[in-house]
Amino acid sequence: MSAIAPAVPAPTAEVASGSSSGDEYDQLTDAKENLRLVKAALEEAVPREVSALSKRRQELVALISELGGKKEVSIADQLAERRAARRRAEPEASATS
Repeated sequence: MSAIAPAVPAPTAEVASGSSSGDEYDQLTDAKENLRLVKAALEEAVPREVSALSKRRQELVALISELGGKKEVSIADQLAERRAARRRAEPEASATS
């Protein structure tokens, strides 16, 4: 048994009843709950457990970003979008001058 077992809370009646009642499964809520558990486990983890927990934390953060609709836009894409916006604005500016 791991040293982190006491840090992981027992499931509540609300969680247990919600999963068996046929309600729609919410992946985002579940991923956030898993991330909370992983963070709690990292607080109590022994060194040999840190690597696996850290990797799982990174996976969950990526999943939450994906499910939440927050997409990271690279700097190159941001610059390309700004250049395109300037190009679109240039003909309008020269037409009014």
